[in-house]
Amino acid sequence: MKSMPIFAGLLWAVSPPALADLTANDRIAPELHSELDATPENELLSSVIFFSERVPIPLLAARLRRRGLNRSARARRVGEALRREADQTQRSIRHALDDWCGPGEVEDYRSLWIGNAMAVTATPAAVRALAGRPEIASVLPDIPA
Repeated sequence: MKSMPIFAGLLWAVSPPALADLTANDRIAPELHSELDATPENELLSSVIFFSERVPIPLLAARLRRRGLNRSARARRVGEALRREADQTQRSIRHALDDWCGPGEVEDYRSLWIGNAMAVTATPAAVRALAGRPEIASVLPDIPA
């Protein structure tokens, strides 16, 4: 698997207004397409899915600064907002992933709340199905540990 910084996905992710026009294939990064095609359907691969909803961090930080909060309090509030957004937007995907764990379509997943993303180990079919979900902005290969 080719190594790339995880937050490169944030740069590759499409802005939300354009998402409605994208197909599942459009949301999958080109380097992941070849990996999906080369992986047998019963084998698992790791990917990172990025959600379209994002916390507007610069606006939130500016608002908190205007309220007179110190740096530590602003950082805490931004972190809380990121966790809350990830919890809300990832809820339906977590339920789908839990359902897919039983039949072996998904082995593991974890929230990457700071970028509103999830690391997922799943079959190619499950990865393609995730890419087709309207709340997903993009799907990239995961970085090897």
